[in-house]
Parts: sequence; C-alpha cells; structure tokens
Amino acid sequence: MTQKYILLFLLTLFLNNKNVLAFHDTSTIKHTIPSSEISLDDELLQKLKTSLASIYKSNKIDFKDFNATKSNDEILFTGTFVLYRVKIKLEVIFDTNKELKSLTGRLLNPSKGFTSRQFKKLTKGNSDLENWFPKVMKKNITFDNFAISFDENSKKPSEISVSIATVNGFKIIENSPLNFNNIIGTVTTKNPVSGAKVSASLTGEFNIGPTVVKSTASVGSSSEDWAFKGELENLSLTNVLKSVVGSIGTLPMPDKVIDININNSSFTVIPSKKSFSLTGIGAVSGTKIGELQLKIAPEQGSKLGFMVGISPSSDFKMANIDPNLKILDDLKITNFGLVLSSYSSSKGNLDVFKKLGGESSIGRGFNFIGAFDLKPTNLDDLIGLESVMIRAVVSNKLSDLLLEGALNTNINLGKSATFKKVLFRVKPSPTNFKISMGGVLEVKVDKDVLAFSAEMGVDITDQAIFITGLMNGKWNDPFGAKGVAIANLGATLGVSFRTTPIPLPEIGIKGELQIKEFNGDLLVYLNANNPSESAIDAGFNRVSLKAILEEFCDQQTLRKIPSDIRKTILDVNLEDARLTIAARPLTIMEKDFDPGFRIKGTANIGEIAGAKLDVQVGYEGIDATAGIKKISHLPFFELKGARGKEDPIIRILAKASTESKVVISGSATLLGLNSETDLLLNDKGFDLYMNGKIFNVFNAKLEVTGSRVKDGGSFRIAATMEQDFMKYLTKHASDEIDKATKKTQQDITTAQNKISNAQLKLNSLNTNIANMRNTVKAERKRDLDNIKNARQSVVNEKRKHFNDIVNNINSINRKVNAAHAGIAKKKKEIANANVFEKPALALKYTPYFTEQAFIISTQETAKVTQQGYREVAKVALKAAEESVGLVHTLGSKTPIDADPRIVALIGSKETANAAMIAGKGILEGAKIVGVGTLGAAKWIVENGPTSVVNITYAHFEAKLNAAHGGAILVRMKGTFAGKPLDEKFTINFKDPLKSSKDFAQSLL
Repeated sequence: MTQKYILLFLLTLFLNNKNVLAFHDTSTIKHTIPSSEISLDDELLQKLKTSLASIYKSNKIDFKDFNATKSNDEILFTGTFVLYRVKIKLEVIFDTNKELKSLTGRLLNPSKGFTSRQFKKLTKGNSDLENWFPKVMKKNITFDNFAISFDENSKKPSEISVSIATVNGFKIIENSPLNFNNIIGTVTTKNPVSGAKVSASLTGEFNIGPTVVKSTASVGSSSEDWAFKGELENLSLTNVLKSVVGSIGTLPMPDKVIDININNSSFTVIPSKKSFSLTGIGAVSGTKIGELQLKIAPEQGSKLGFMVGISPSSDFKMANIDPNLKILDDLKITNFGLVLSSYSSSKGNLDVFKKLGGESSIGRGFNFIGAFDLKPTNLDDLIGLESVMIRAVVSNKLSDLLLEGALNTNINLGKSATFKKVLFRVKPSPTNFKISMGGVLEVKVDKDVLAFSAEMGVDITDQAIFITGLMNGKWNDPFGAKGVAIANLGATLGVSFRTTPIPLPEIGIKGELQIKEFNGDLLVYLNANNPSESAIDAGFNRVSLKAILEEFCDQQTLRKIPSDIRKTILDVNLEDARLTIAARPLTIMEKDFDPGFRIKGTANIGEIAGAKLDVQVGYEGIDATAGIKKISHLPFFELKGARGKEDPIIRILAKASTESKVVISGSATLLGLNSETDLLLNDKGFDLYMNGKIFNVFNAKLEVTGSRVKDGGSFRIAATMEQDFMKYLTKHASDEIDKATKKTQQDITTAQNKISNAQLKLNSLNTNIANMRNTVKAERKRDLDNIKNARQSVVNEKRKHFNDIVNNINSINRKVNAAHAGIAKKKKEIANANVFEKPALALKYTPYFTEQAFIISTQETAKVTQQGYREVAKVALKAAEESVGLVHTLGSKTPIDADPRIVALIGSKETANAAMIAGKGILEGAKIVGVGTLGAAKWIVENGPTSVVNITYAHFEAKLNAAHGGAILVRMKGTFAGKPLDEKFTINFKDPLKSSKDFAQSLL
C-alpha cells in the first residue's frame, strides 16, 4: 500500500511539471562522449526540457547522472531523475539530428507507485486511478514502466503509455469464485498536449473448471466500461457454472443435463454489472444440440443467478439427453427451446425466444418451451389458433410433467357461454395422456351471468370428455327466490365410456347454501357408470361427538362409555367440520375424499386445543385420531411422537364391542426413562403407566397422575421398585453394617468362648468338690483331738480372717456403685440426644457399656464369694470361740464345706460361674441400645453378614418435578438383624452407593 502511494505521488509531481526543467551543475554529468563535445549534453537536455514542458511542470523534476551515448543512427541519453521524490531511470532516444524520438522510464523501486492524483497528472487524464480499474483490482496494482512518443513535426509528446501489473489475482465478480490471474496492462494517453484521450487494456487468465482461459479487456472512459472477453472450447456446462457461480444447488432437471458440453464459445465478463455471459454450441454425448447462451448476474441482492438458453436444431431429439424424455419428442413439437435457470422469472431475456417467435415465463429448473400444434387434436377450430406456446419444468419425475401455456383469445361455447383467460395444458404421460384447458367460464343463466373457475378437455387414456367448474362469488336470488344466495356453486358434466360401450353421464353439484344467517355447504357427485366413484360431502360450522354417537351409532355404545371418561368424550366439539362418505379414495372437483364414513374438524379435547380430528364413524361407534403438539414440561417430563413421528397421537375410541378410552400415544421421558406409552385422559385428569430403568440405574413400575395435562406442577408419580433395587440396597447396606460392627462381633465371639470354657471348668470343679468332702470327713475324725490344742490360736486366726472378708465386701460395693453411676450417666446422654445422634452415641458407648457390665458382673460374683467366705468365717470364728469345752460337739456339727480346701474349690467354682455370667452380660448388652450395633453384630456372628439387612419392598410417591432431582423419600420393608423393618429413608438415585451406606448408618 505504501509503495503504491509513493509511486503515484511521484508520478503526480512529474505530471505537474510544466516549468523549465531544473538541472544540476554540468560537472555532475558523466559522458561517454569526448570532453571536446560537452555542449551536446546541454543541447539534448534543453530539447528534452522544451518538449516535456508542454505537458509537465518541471519544478519538481531533478535530473542526475546523465550519460549520452552516440551511435551511427541514434543518440541514447540515459540517466536518473527524481519525480516527486521518486527515482526513475530514463532512456531518451534522439536521432542523429538530435531530434527527440522516444522516452521510456522505469521506476528504480517498482514496488512503490504513484498516488491517484499523481497517476492522473502522469496520464494527463481526467480521472483518478480509482476510476480506471475494477474496484477489486485497485489494491493489487503495481507500476512497471512508462513511455512517451513524440510527434515528428512538433517534437511534442504524442502518446503516453504506462505499464501496470497486479501483485495477486482477484475475484472479478463479487460473490463469485471466478479469479482473474497473471494480469498485465497498459494505460495510454493520446494527444496529451491538447484534447487528451485516455484508454486502458488488460490481459490475464481465468480458471474455468480444469482449463486455463486467456482473456483481454479494454476501456475508454472509466472502470464501469470494463469488459473481459475470451474463448472456450469443449468445457462442461457444470464446470462453467460452478467456476462462476460456485455451488449450483439442487435444481429440478433430468440427471443427464449436467453432461451438456459447450463448444466454440466466447464469453464476456463485466465486473461493474457483476455479470458473465457466454455464447456457443451445446452438445451432449457427442451430439450437437444447438446454439447455447448463458447469462449470470445477481438474482436477488448480491446473490448470483444463472439462466442458460439452448436453441436446438430442427432435427434434435430430447431423447438424446435422456431416453425418458422421448415423451416430449412424441408431442411432435419441432420448434422448441430449452432454458436452465436457477430462479423463476416472468420473462426470459434470451435469444432462444427470438427463434420461438414469442415469450414465456421461466420456472426454476430445466424448462422445455415449444409451440404445440393444435391441428392433430381438432381443437384448432374450437380455439381459433393453429398452435400454442407451452412450457414445463422438466425433472426426473416425468409422471408429474405438465406443459402449460396461456391462450391470448376467448373461446365461445354457444350463445350463453364464453371461456376466457384460458390456460392450455398438456400432460404427456404415455399411460395418462391428457389435454385440458383452465380458465374462467362465463355462463348466462336467466338474468344473471355466473363466472366459474373451470376446466375442460379430453382425457384420451380414460376415454372421457369433461367440463368442471366452481362458481366465483354468490348467486343471489336464484331463479327469483328472494333471500336465498348460493355461493361457490360447482358443477361437473361428463361422458364416460370406461366400463361399458354405452356412454353414461357423470354429474356433480357442489355449493354453499345461505338462507338468512345460516350457512352450509354440500357436494353430491354421482357417477352412473361406476357407483363406487360416487361421494357425499356436507359441512357444519360445529358438531359434537355426542350428536354423532346419538345420530349414527348403536345406543349401546353411548351407554357403555365409562363414567370416568364420559364427560371427556361427550364434550368434544368439532369446528368447521366436514362429513364425507366415499367407497374408496377419490379426488373430485379439487377435493380429496378418504374412504368410509368420516367427519373431520378442529376439536378441543379436554385441555388439548386445536386438534385436527379425523373421526371414523360406524354403527358400533367411533374411532377418532389426531396429531397433537408434544406435551413438554422440561426438564422433568416430555411426551412426543414415537416411531419416527414428530407429534404424539390422540385417540378417542367409543365402541360397543371394546373398551372406550381417550389416550395420547407417544414416547414419554421422565426420571431418565424413555419409552413408548399411553397417557389415559379421564374426567379428573390423566393416568400414565411406564416400566423401565429410572435414572438409568434401577427398574421400577411407574404411575404418573395429574389433574391437568398442561399443568406440569400437578404431576405426581408413584413408583414400585423392582428386584434389582432391593438386591442392591440389601447387599450394600449389609456390607456397610458388617464393616461397621466388626469390633463388636469380635467381642461377642470372645464372650461366647468364655462361657463355653467356664462351663467345662464348672463341671470339673463339681467333681473335685464331691471328692474333697469325702476326704474331709475321713480326716475330721483324725484331727478332732488336735483341735483341742489349738483353741485360742484358732480363735485369733479366725477373727482376723473374718475381718479381712468384711473389708473385701465393702471395697466391692464401692466399685459396683461407681459402674452403675457411669452407665446411668451415659444412658441419660443418649436419651437426651436427637433422633439422628442417638445411633451414633449408642455405637460410641457400646464398648463402655460392655466394659462396665463386665465389671459389675465380676464384682457381684466376687461379692457373693466373699459373702460366702464371711458366713463360713463367722461360723468358724464362733466355733473356735466355743471350742473350749465344746470340741466334741463342735466337731460333729461343723459343716464339711467349712474346710478350707472345700472353700477354695467352691471359690473356684464361683469364679468360673462369674466368667460365664460376664459373657452372658456382653451378649445381653444389646438391650441397652435396642436393635442396633450389638444386635446387628450378634446376628452377623450367628448367621453371617449376608442379608443382615433384607429389603423386600420399596415404594415412593412424590411430585414429579421434585423427584426429577433424584433425591426421593422411599418407604422400605424387610428385616434388619432378623427383625421386621418398615422405614422411610431418602435415597439419592444419582448416588445409590452413598445412600446405601447412609441407610445402614441410620439403622445402627
């Protein structure tokens, strides 16, 4: 950009140079001419200055380092001069008479250029640089050199030439992929001294398809006049269109049209008009079609559109393009044209219409246009024309092909009828060939003239001649009947000889009847030749399903409608309803008939408004269906169409032979479950049942109810969980409880082992005590005499022993009281805790309760033992004190068990018994906190960890919008540690593992 402006700036300075050229001191000039001829340089410079002064100012030009080289036939004068601060290398040619012949200049830095104003001064033109070249090209222009030619007589400049090039190619048409590349050009000014006339030319290349095409352009006034021209040979029409337009989209046309080639063609591109035009010869598969003309220009706004016109030769057949197009050849149209257009137009501006001798509208796609000869149809006399111009857009679906053309004439049908604004139609299908005409039929009836939109013609395939019409407007007071108006009257009259050799009439009457404020319409179509093609059509502003059932159906049907949906069905009204009866599908007078007895209309069904209800009526009852808009209460509920259908289907079934219902069928989505289902409407709301995996984790049976379909807030859901949920919760809750009670399980196992060992020891001690009693009895007799000698010493010993036992009992009482106080304190803390803290505190203090219970049991056992010792010692002391004088009496009455050895064995027995009691105390410790940690641990020890929790039933009920989040209060039944369980707990179905663990902790 900077280089360009510098170059333009320097050129402008050069163009403004109209004064005498400024020179450097001659000492700065270097010569190849001997010093004796130094005056030659001054003379040449003066001549150059004089000549240039006629077109440029000289005060901005500075000459440097000029050399003169003389040869036999000319003098070359070279050097550098600065034009508006831009250095330019000059070569000036003088003849041997020192007369100017030519001047050429080359920028020493060609990447820089001149400003627009400098360019204007250089070329002596009236336009700036921006006005000379296409807009898209301006930023790419670079200057190469320029030249000046001189008039032989006046020695003044006669022509100025500036050579230009572009750095890059550019898109020559806006919004087109067509690029102009490798561009060079010249701007030429003739007669620059007076009456300057500027022109320009360019040469370059286009890429059209795989072919590089040379192109030239010239302009004489401004950039608006640029026209690029070139020639093409053997290029496909498709490649040309894609190269210029880009994507041509999908157009209605036979597939083989894309195979058309263009030969011997020339093209013109006008950037200012964003247009591309081409003329040549079209060919397909080596067969010449005829002259081809292509025009590309903006269609709407800046979007490019195209139109291709082909004028086929007289012997060309459409079957050469596609064998299926032979049906057009069979019409015997010899003068026809082809137009491929990307848009519709009321008038095609192509040369092909000059050949056809007329004009025609153009449709989007491949148009066939030709003059249809009426003489073979014998319609020429009736119409008053020998031919008619007809047109059709030809696609691959030739069965729908219909050629049409407007007749610029009226057709008189007797004295009272005239056919006007006639559109002539030809349907060339080999199996259903038809010729028809549509237009306005004016018929004079009595004093009135009725205008019908009518069609008449000959159906050769169906062997029928027909006239049909629909009246426009109203026929007031027909035949003098005051206050009566008939609107849109329709009539059909024809002769059919399809099934019998005798023609039988086909008669149709259609109209709207208006008597005062009441309106109705009717159609009766009778085909005497084939009764199965007859039909009845009646219209109502409004009709109810109740009236239909009462009027047309078995009364049992009405009585059998269940009470809970009776109001829903009987309150349905059809607006703008039409009643039709037809034996089979028919199309009569522009109306389609479905088979059977049907009533169609717009109905409100409960909250469902605007349903297009189709009611099939029979003696047994009705079966009505309609597509409705999806029911959407996102994100928690949606009911849409199923099996590829966008909308759900509502169905009303009321028949004597089956169960009546109002149901919306479709695909429902809720709680992450999607499946086909039926939503059953009733007088109080609706019910919906589904089975499947909710939140993509567990199977459940669901029931959704609500008072209003349109009110998502009224939706409630009830779910009964399936076995996979119960198994999951049973396993993970049991695992968590097993993990949490491991320590307690170990304590219980240890206690059970202690009880077993203590029982074995008790059995052994009982045997030893019996044996020892026998031994004591034997020894007592022997030792009785010795007791006499130990009276006083025994008394002292027994008294000390008795006192020690009393002290031991007091110590035991203090320990037991302390243990009871500790337990009472912890139990009070648990009792005062909230419902969520109790399980945790019970679990925390279980080891403490076990320890204190063991202490109490052990001390109470020891106390019993000491009390036994005390009584024995008391007896022994009393015996010792009374031993004096009572030795023999005492010996015979003293208990055997008072013997220390027996006392020791009895003490060991009491110790073993205390250990067994302590173990039982641990096992009974569960009573302190109820069915919790100890209870679960005991159950696991006895039965194993599997199914310590066993869930056999799970159910929840909630509002659907609340349940959507996944955290739902679920009621569960089963067993925990072998005891019945009936609990409610919040399960987060989006994190069932954590919920299982939390549930387990709540049980503990």
